[in-house]
Amino acid sequence: MSILVELQKLTNADKATQLRQYHKIDRPYLGLANGDIDGVVKAFQKKKPVSELIKEAHSLWSTNIFEARIAAGKVLTRGRLQADDDQAIWQATLDFAPEFDSWAIADHMAMAAHKRILSTSGRWQELEAWTTSDHMWCKRAALVYSLPFTRMREPNDHENLARDSILGWCEDYVFDEQRFIQKAVAWWLRDLSRTDPKRVAQFTVKHGDNMMPFARKEAEKYLP
Repeated sequence: MSILVELQKLTNADKATQLRQYHKIDRPYLGLANGDIDGVVKAFQKKKPVSELIKEAHSLWSTNIFEARIAAGKVLTRGRLQADDDQAIWQATLDFAPEFDSWAIADHMAMAAHKRILSTSGRWQELEAWTTSDHMWCKRAALVYSLPFTRMREPNDHENLARDSILGWCEDYVFDEQRFIQKAVAWWLRDLSRTDPKRVAQFTVKHGDNMMPFARKEAEKYLP
Protein backbone atom coordinates (compact mmCIF):
# COMPACT_ATOMS: atom_id res chain seq x y z
CA MET A 1 0.00 0.00 0.00
CA SER A 2 1.24 3.50 -0.89
CA ILE A 3 -0.08 6.32 1.26
CA LEU A 4 0.49 8.81 -1.54
CA VAL A 5 -1.48 6.77 -4.09
CA GLU A 6 -4.37 6.37 -1.65
CA LEU A 7 -4.37 10.09 -0.86
CA GLN A 8 -4.36 10.99 -4.53
CA LYS A 9 -7.44 8.82 -5.10
CA LEU A 10 -9.34 11.14 -2.76
CA THR A 11 -8.34 14.38 -4.52
CA ASN A 12 -10.92 17.16 -4.43
CA ALA A 13 -9.92 19.86 -6.91
CA ASP A 14 -12.28 22.53 -5.56
CA LYS A 15 -11.11 22.11 -1.98
CA ALA A 16 -7.51 22.00 -3.18
CA THR A 17 -7.98 25.46 -4.66
CA GLN A 18 -9.48 26.69 -1.39
CA LEU A 19 -6.56 25.29 0.61
CA ARG A 20 -4.03 26.93 -1.71
CA GLN A 21 -5.77 30.28 -1.27
CA TYR A 22 -5.96 29.86 2.52
CA HIS A 23 -2.39 28.75 3.16
CA LYS A 24 -0.88 31.06 0.51
CA ILE A 25 2.05 28.72 -0.14
CA ASP A 26 2.82 27.60 -3.67
CA ARG A 27 2.81 23.79 -3.50
CA PRO A 28 0.52 20.98 -4.68
CA TYR A 29 -2.70 20.43 -2.69
CA LEU A 30 -5.10 17.51 -2.88
CA GLY A 31 -8.00 19.13 -1.05
CA LEU A 32 -8.38 16.50 1.67
CA ALA A 33 -9.91 16.75 5.13
CA ASN A 34 -7.88 15.74 8.16
CA GLY A 35 -10.07 12.68 8.65
CA ASP A 36 -9.31 11.48 5.13
CA ILE A 37 -5.58 11.59 5.82
CA ASP A 38 -6.04 9.88 9.19
CA GLY A 39 -7.88 6.96 7.62
CA VAL A 40 -5.21 6.32 5.01
CA VAL A 41 -2.35 6.63 7.48
CA LYS A 42 -3.91 4.33 10.08
CA ALA A 43 -4.49 1.64 7.46
CA PHE A 44 -0.80 1.86 6.49
CA GLN A 45 0.59 1.95 10.04
CA LYS A 46 -0.75 -1.43 11.12
CA LYS A 47 2.08 -3.80 12.08
CA LYS A 48 4.70 -1.78 10.19
CA PRO A 49 8.20 -1.60 11.72
CA VAL A 50 9.44 1.84 12.68
CA SER A 51 12.15 1.74 10.02
CA GLU A 52 9.46 1.42 7.35
CA LEU A 53 7.39 4.22 8.87
CA ILE A 54 10.38 6.56 8.81
CA LYS A 55 11.15 5.62 5.23
CA GLU A 56 7.52 6.29 4.26
CA ALA A 57 7.55 9.64 6.09
CA HIS A 58 10.61 10.76 4.12
CA SER A 59 9.01 9.63 0.88
CA LEU A 60 5.83 11.58 1.61
CA TRP A 61 7.80 14.65 2.69
CA SER A 62 9.84 14.68 -0.51
CA THR A 63 6.70 15.18 -2.65
CA ASN A 64 6.10 18.65 -1.15
CA ILE A 65 2.36 17.93 -1.41
CA PHE A 66 0.53 19.61 1.48
CA GLU A 67 -1.46 16.56 2.56
CA ALA A 68 1.52 14.24 2.06
CA ARG A 69 3.63 16.32 4.43
CA ILE A 70 0.85 16.28 6.99
CA ALA A 71 0.63 12.51 6.51
CA ALA A 72 4.38 12.27 7.18
CA GLY A 73 3.81 13.67 10.67
CA LYS A 74 0.88 11.35 11.26
CA VAL A 75 2.89 8.31 10.15
CA LEU A 76 5.46 9.07 12.86
CA THR A 77 2.87 9.59 15.62
CA ARG A 78 3.08 6.40 17.67
CA GLY A 79 2.52 5.31 21.24
CA ARG A 80 5.09 3.63 23.47
CA LEU A 81 8.12 2.23 21.67
CA GLN A 82 11.34 0.39 22.38
CA ALA A 83 14.27 2.71 23.09
CA ASP A 84 15.93 2.44 19.66
CA ASP A 85 12.66 3.04 17.81
CA ASP A 86 11.75 5.88 20.15
CA GLN A 87 15.05 7.63 19.39
CA ALA A 88 14.73 7.01 15.65
CA ILE A 89 11.33 8.70 15.46
CA TRP A 90 12.42 11.57 17.72
CA GLN A 91 15.39 12.19 15.45
CA ALA A 92 13.14 12.13 12.38
CA THR A 93 10.93 14.85 13.88
CA LEU A 94 14.06 16.96 14.38
CA ASP A 95 15.35 16.29 10.87
CA PHE A 96 12.20 17.56 9.17
CA ALA A 97 12.02 20.84 11.07
CA PRO A 98 14.51 22.88 8.98
CA GLU A 99 12.13 22.52 6.02
CA PHE A 100 9.00 23.69 7.84
CA ASP A 101 7.19 26.48 6.02
CA SER A 102 3.61 26.05 7.22
CA TRP A 103 2.04 26.01 10.67
CA ALA A 104 -0.29 23.15 9.74
CA ILE A 105 2.54 20.90 8.56
CA ALA A 106 4.77 21.84 11.48
CA ASP A 107 2.03 21.18 14.02
CA HIS A 108 1.31 17.70 12.71
CA MET A 109 4.99 16.83 12.96
CA ALA A 110 4.94 18.27 16.46
CA MET A 111 2.27 15.74 17.42
CA ALA A 112 4.78 12.99 16.67
CA ALA A 113 7.40 14.82 18.74
CA HIS A 114 4.97 15.12 21.68
CA LYS A 115 4.86 11.33 21.92
CA ARG A 116 8.64 11.18 22.25
CA ILE A 117 9.78 14.25 24.15
CA LEU A 118 8.84 12.97 27.60
CA SER A 119 10.14 9.45 27.13
CA THR A 120 13.80 10.39 27.64
CA SER A 121 14.96 12.80 30.35
CA GLY A 122 16.55 15.97 29.00
CA ARG A 123 15.37 15.48 25.43
CA TRP A 124 13.79 18.93 25.44
CA GLN A 125 17.29 20.42 25.72
CA GLU A 126 17.95 19.40 22.12
CA LEU A 127 15.44 22.07 21.09
CA GLU A 128 17.34 24.90 22.75
CA ALA A 129 19.53 25.52 19.68
CA TRP A 130 16.37 26.28 17.71
CA THR A 131 15.52 29.20 19.98
CA THR A 132 18.17 31.37 18.30
CA SER A 133 17.63 30.00 14.80
CA ASP A 134 17.25 32.36 11.84
CA HIS A 135 14.59 29.96 10.57
CA MET A 136 11.36 31.24 12.10
CA TRP A 137 9.61 27.87 11.87
CA CYS A 138 12.36 26.09 13.81
CA LYS A 139 12.28 28.83 16.41
CA ARG A 140 8.52 28.40 16.73
CA ALA A 141 8.83 24.60 16.83
CA ALA A 142 10.98 24.75 19.97
CA LEU A 143 7.85 25.86 21.83
CA VAL A 144 5.32 23.77 19.93
CA TYR A 145 7.36 20.56 20.31
CA SER A 146 7.72 21.18 24.05
CA LEU A 147 4.01 21.74 24.81
CA PRO A 148 3.73 18.47 26.80
CA PHE A 149 5.63 20.19 29.62
CA THR A 150 2.66 22.51 30.16
CA ARG A 151 0.31 19.64 30.99
CA MET A 152 1.60 18.08 34.24
CA ARG A 153 -0.40 19.01 37.34
CA GLU A 154 2.29 17.69 39.66
CA PRO A 155 5.58 18.09 37.77
CA ASN A 156 8.70 16.46 39.15
CA ASP A 157 12.02 18.26 39.55
CA HIS A 158 13.09 17.53 35.97
CA GLU A 159 9.78 18.74 34.57
CA ASN A 160 9.93 21.93 36.65
CA LEU A 161 13.45 22.54 35.35
CA ALA A 162 12.14 22.15 31.80
CA ARG A 163 9.30 24.57 32.48
CA ASP A 164 11.66 27.17 33.91
CA SER A 165 14.01 26.86 30.95
CA ILE A 166 11.26 26.99 28.32
CA LEU A 167 9.73 30.01 30.04
CA GLY A 168 13.19 31.54 29.65
CA TRP A 169 12.89 30.95 25.92
CA CYS A 170 9.51 32.66 26.02
CA GLU A 171 11.08 35.68 27.73
CA ASP A 172 13.43 36.10 24.78
CA TYR A 173 10.66 35.44 22.26
CA VAL A 174 8.41 38.26 23.49
CA PHE A 175 10.73 40.72 21.73
CA ASP A 176 10.34 38.89 18.40
CA GLU A 177 7.98 40.77 16.09
CA GLN A 178 7.07 37.69 14.04
CA ARG A 179 3.37 37.08 14.61
CA PHE A 180 3.80 33.29 14.52
CA ILE A 181 6.41 33.51 17.28
CA GLN A 182 4.12 35.65 19.41
CA LYS A 183 1.31 33.15 18.84
CA ALA A 184 3.57 30.29 19.92
CA VAL A 185 4.44 32.10 23.16
CA ALA A 186 0.76 32.74 23.79
CA TRP A 187 -0.09 29.10 23.08
CA TRP A 188 2.57 27.81 25.50
CA LEU A 189 1.52 30.19 28.27
CA ARG A 190 -2.21 29.60 27.73
CA ASP A 191 -1.75 25.82 28.03
CA LEU A 192 0.49 26.21 31.07
CA SER A 193 -2.12 28.39 32.75
CA ARG A 194 -4.42 25.36 33.01
CA THR A 195 -1.96 23.59 35.32
CA ASP A 196 0.19 26.41 36.71
CA PRO A 197 -1.75 29.69 36.56
CA LYS A 198 0.45 31.37 39.19
CA ARG A 199 3.58 30.98 37.05
CA VAL A 200 1.81 32.34 33.96
CA ALA A 201 0.42 35.28 35.90
CA GLN A 202 3.92 36.10 37.14
CA PHE A 203 5.23 35.90 33.58
CA THR A 204 2.62 38.23 32.10
CA VAL A 205 3.01 40.76 34.91
CA LYS A 206 6.75 40.88 34.25
CA HIS A 207 6.83 40.50 30.45
CA GLY A 208 3.30 41.14 29.22
CA ASP A 209 3.99 44.73 28.15
CA ASN A 210 6.55 43.41 25.66
CA MET A 211 4.07 41.00 24.07
CA MET A 212 1.77 41.89 21.22
CA PRO A 213 -1.67 42.70 22.70
CA PHE A 214 -3.38 39.74 21.00
CA ALA A 215 -0.71 37.37 22.36
CA ARG A 216 -1.02 38.62 25.93
CA LYS A 217 -4.79 38.35 25.75
CA GLU A 218 -4.54 34.74 24.56
CA ALA A 219 -1.90 33.86 27.17
CA GLU A 220 -4.16 35.15 29.96
CA LYS A 221 -7.34 33.60 28.55
CA TYR A 222 -7.79 31.04 31.35
CA LEU A 223 -6.31 32.99 34.24
CA PRO A 224 -8.68 33.81 37.12
